[in-house]
Amino acid sequence: MGIVLSDTNIVSFLFKKDTRAVLYEPYLKNKILAISLMTVAELYQWTEVCKWGNHRISRLEKILAAYYSILPIDMELCRPDSGGGYEPNVGQRAGLFLRKMRG
Repeated sequence: MGIVLSDTNIVSFLFKKDTRAVLYEPYLKNKILAISLMTVAELYQWTEVCKWGNHRISRLEKILAAYYSILPIDMELCRPDSGGGYEPNVGQRAGLFLRKMRG
């Protein structure tokens, strides 16, 4: 079972049951779903901007806890000199992080 790093928009589509979620479901099936701390922060910002109540925020938190692994911060990996050379592409850096997590 592989790990899939989901961006904020994907988590949002799934949470809201947006019709676009179906486009991503084949890539998420039978995978460990991971999100970054930035995604969590963006989701909380969304709850503030949209003036969500406690009930809806609680529902979001329960879904995040049940279905997603929140990737820990690894300061060493964030450094441009973190082995393997500097990778300006965030996706590539996330891939390095996931490979490191797998061992």
